[in-house]
Amino acid sequence: MNRLTGTETNPEPNRVRRWIRRALFTTTALVIVVSGVVTVSQAAGQAGDVVVFDDALGPDFANWSWGGSQVDLASTAEVASGSTAVAADLAPYSAVSLGHVGGSPSPSGGSLVFSAHGGQNNAVSLRVVMMDGEFQAGQSVRIDVPGGTWSSHSIPLADLGAPATIGGLWWQEIGGDAPSTFFLDDIRVVAAQNEPETDPEPPAVEPTPLSSGEWALEETFDGDPAAPSQELLPKNFDYAVTHRSHPGDHFDGYPPFLADHASNCAGPNPEISPLPQHEVVARQDSNGASPDESFFICKNHMMSSMGQAGPYSVSAFWPKQEFNFADGGVLEFDVNINDAHGTRSWWEVMIIPRDQLKVAAGPTDSPISETYPHDRIVLDFRRNVRTIKVGTESLAPEGWLAKETQWGRWDFAWWRDLYPNDPALDDRRERRTMRVEIEGDRIVWGIETEDGSFDEWSVEVPGGMPFDQGLVLFKTHAYNPVKDGNTDTYTFHWDNVRFDGPVVGGYDVYEADDVVYLQRNGDRQVGESKTVTVDIDELGSDPVLFGQIHQPKRGSVLLSVNGAAPVEVHPYEYERGDCASDHWTSFRLPLNPAQLQPGENTFTWTIGPKPACATGVIDWVGYSVKFLQVQMG
Repeated sequence: MNRLTGTETNPEPNRVRRWIRRALFTTTALVIVVSGVVTVSQAAGQAGDVVVFDDALGPDFANWSWGGSQVDLASTAEVASGSTAVAADLAPYSAVSLGHVGGSPSPSGGSLVFSAHGGQNNAVSLRVVMMDGEFQAGQSVRIDVPGGTWSSHSIPLADLGAPATIGGLWWQEIGGDAPSTFFLDDIRVVAAQNEPETDPEPPAVEPTPLSSGEWALEETFDGDPAAPSQELLPKNFDYAVTHRSHPGDHFDGYPPFLADHASNCAGPNPEISPLPQHEVVARQDSNGASPDESFFICKNHMMSSMGQAGPYSVSAFWPKQEFNFADGGVLEFDVNINDAHGTRSWWEVMIIPRDQLKVAAGPTDSPISETYPHDRIVLDFRRNVRTIKVGTESLAPEGWLAKETQWGRWDFAWWRDLYPNDPALDDRRERRTMRVEIEGDRIVWGIETEDGSFDEWSVEVPGGMPFDQGLVLFKTHAYNPVKDGNTDTYTFHWDNVRFDGPVVGGYDVYEADDVVYLQRNGDRQVGESKTVTVDIDELGSDPVLFGQIHQPKRGSVLLSVNGAAPVEVHPYEYERGDCASDHWTSFRLPLNPAQLQPGENTFTWTIGPKPACATGVIDWVGYSVKFLQVQMG
């Protein structure tokens, strides 16, 4: 089972032989991208070669494909050479598997070579695995097969475990998708003397050196208060909390939940029972001037905690300075990695351009309106497994350039499987440094181990990063965590947040004095309004109004700044067509500097008419606004 989602990742193959079943669940997934394009010139059957498929399966090879895959061994739709090819229609995580009944002697050295065609897909992400004579899987290698054309691939046998006997091969879908039909042809294992010529490999990307010790931003969250403190939280950070909620009770109290550190800041010592904790009551109107009490400092580090406050909650904090990685960049932070957060409570880091800032974005399978912006880098650590996602041009679930979860020997690479004796797994006070290096067309994510070295895992990003400067949001998600049996493991402990690069992209924030509540359990009157004020100490450049609107509808959110004519306010995009959204969504409105003044500024919000396209069950007249701020710079 996929322990991230509860769905099948290595479904049992069609054949019921015990040794095949055992092989399918003993897979190592060392991720390697095949970058060279090869020219295949050897004829099938040369000395030492093993023919797997050449217009038909080679001697003693059979179709053992599994997991809901549909495989045609005599397809004529797309052919690299000869008259037929293998056509594969894969379900998520299923595989084309071609096994050798008796096991075939493997040539000395050499490579697995084959041709692949991505069909009508943009690309198909696969991992290639070779089984030995005992049908045990060796290392796996990732490939990305481009659509619309044939590409040739050569994988050294050493990268597949170099078995003395070949028991079979499989090509497994690894993106959790159901791609359109793709094709394989000219599959064989060739001896070293028969290996195809390859284009030279590109030079390795060297990591950014950290010898200078200089950071564009560094925050150590100093402070050792006698009780959890919001006052000590750094003012150069912002703090947002968003609960999925009903319009009738947005700003009512939320149920308390347990957060690490006791009311006297005693540490969460696992030797003490009950664990030292204190109750936290989260709210909707957290901001930089008045952070929610789910953010606090104890013992010279910072906590963010989000428990069972609603059906879905997300909190976020971030420095009000952008991270520039145009020439490569390094982001570091310390965080605890103790087990038991489950699939419903996790953290992620989201790097996004400032002009696409969203404070409550979540995965597309989460019950929240806001998805990741058009341009995004997402570092997800759900259940202590690394996932790297990079997207551009389209909202998720479209637009992904890279979307990969680290695989281990048995399943996903859980930290407990990689380092079962790491004391940080059982002691929340132990934090590990995360080091993220963004270099050209790859991201390297290293995690500090107990001995101080870094376990590094990298993901290639075809075409490179879609942007080179953005805000770094540290986010906590809580999606009904009690359904995982989790009643008290809600806290993440953060320290030493820093990134390098030039010091650019800083900005000032001025907060509204109140929320805008123009909703209730039913319609409000068109024309009703509420005014809030924002005190601006000093006018700066490029003023922007930022905030979150609940249930915005096209034309119904009207705003007047300092008495000027009202304008319509829209979120970045509407959830339902070009008309309406169901829950909290972010917006960004550039302001005319001439409209603003030092001191008090008024922002009057008025309910406009509901558009005819808003036909949802609770598309009531009215809306609410929170996390309202003027950004300068």
